[in-house]
Amino acid sequence: MLSKWVFMRRKIYDKGDYLLFDEVKKCYKTKSYRMAYIGIWILTAESLKNKIKIMAEKDNQADKLIQNIDKDEKNQKSVDKIIIQYAKDLGILDDIEFKEIEHILEMRNIYAHPYNFGPKKEDVVCAIVNSVESVL
Repeated sequence: MLSKWVFMRRKIYDKGDYLLFDEVKKCYKTKSYRMAYIGIWILTAESLKNKIKIMAEKDNQADKLIQNIDKDEKNQKSVDKIIIQYAKDLGILDDIEFKEIEHILEMRNIYAHPYNFGPKKEDVVCAIVNSVESVL
């Protein structure tokens, strides 16, 4: 029988996403749930950004959006929210997927700061499943 990790990994389309997925798995398995959650956000954002870059090769709108992202990154601005909004605008995410991914970002923002508050095991599992199903 396949483990849930093997099953989820096999659903990932871009093999370039495997490295970060495997890092998330290591964090989860060592009960580092906060780091796993932050990792799943990074994986999700990087994967969406890469999808926009691929679209930009043939789509002028996507090309303009990726240029905006690159410009903001060079100016050290946060691009997380912009990436998911652009992914929705380009049809990579539908309305429900957008809300699910937006929630991961919102909770990542809480978990990444010293509030003495981190995700439960179930929160991490939900974020992983939503990310794999909606993005990866």
